[in-house]
Amino acid sequence: MAPPAAPPSIPREVELGAADFYRRYGRPSQPVVITGVADRWEARRKWTFEWLSATHGHVRVPIGDKYGVVRDQREISLAEYLARVQAERAGGSGYLANLDLSRIIPSLARDFVFPPYPPIDRLTLVNFWIGPEGTLAKLHRDFAYNLLAQLRGSKRVLLFSPARTPALGEHGATWYAAYSAHDPEEPGSDALQLPRPVEPDYDFTLSEGEILFIPYGWWHRVQSLQPSISVNLWWWTVPMFLARLPHLARDKGKELVRGLMGS
Repeated sequence: MAPPAAPPSIPREVELGAADFYRRYGRPSQPVVITGVADRWEARRKWTFEWLSATHGHVRVPIGDKYGVVRDQREISLAEYLARVQAERAGGSGYLANLDLSRIIPSLARDFVFPPYPPIDRLTLVNFWIGPEGTLAKLHRDFAYNLLAQLRGSKRVLLFSPARTPALGEHGATWYAAYSAHDPEEPGSDALQLPRPVEPDYDFTLSEGEILFIPYGWWHRVQSLQPSISVNLWWWTVPMFLARLPHLARDKGKELVRGLMGS
């Protein structure tokens, strides 16, 4: 039996104006890697582990497990965490994930400017992802558009189109994302157990200075190949956001009940 064909190469573009972006990639729901933008950011020049530690190392931050899940409220200094990141693989050092560090350190917001694709600035969300080799965002899909900028290190990215949703077994859905039943969180295992004959639409490395556009609903799995610093931008259109409002109300209601029961 012949081996499965290798996934096609993901499109790569040098910069993209908003009109071209929506015509060629946004409306057709086509992933693309954009070059020539992040390389001009101050973040690409300044944001090393050493600079962040020396300049903002006193800031205390919440650290999740290797998947970015914060199971308690443990916080450590950014300097201590960054020292761990450079010294070891994922595990003991954990993952600083899903955190808008520019809200804690406002000056960082001046160091990066994503392309002007979101139609409404208020319907956007920025998050930072800093971790050692091996940190992993398990297979999931976002109910938003996503631009992921890689600033330090590189990441292996698997992408699956929304047409794969029935095969990938959506579960654990929140208002903003859903996970695949075929990428379980098992201690000591990073194995992706895809159902046959499902293969990724794209399997590639996202390198320093590149920005990946992940369209609404595309499944993605992202693993750090080296110690890594990334920042991403999610955005919603008004219809997209309104469609998720009932789920948002449900999730916030559950949080409120858990808070009342724990008080």
